[in-house]
Amino acid sequence: QVFVPQTVADLRRIGWLCFAAILPLTCLAIYTEKNVASSITNLYVYGLIAICFMLGNLFMLLGALFASAVSYKAEVDLTV
Repeated sequence: QVFVPQTVADLRRIGWLCFAAILPLTCLAIYTEKNVASSITNLYVYGLIAICFMLGNLFMLLGALFASAVSYKAEVDLTV
């Protein structure tokens, strides 16, 4: 079963984990910028920060979409 509240919670949890990954990546970017001048590592870190941000937004969007689907499914199950 896909349209259950547990799926919504899992999608939101994945979204928050993607957002949580931004913090250590930001710390890594600051540390590398301070200690290694013009490092290529920061380019990769900034790319990963952008990817984590986009994935977090995507999973939060999917969580909201599935939450609507769960409520619609519950409504349909009551009418049938």
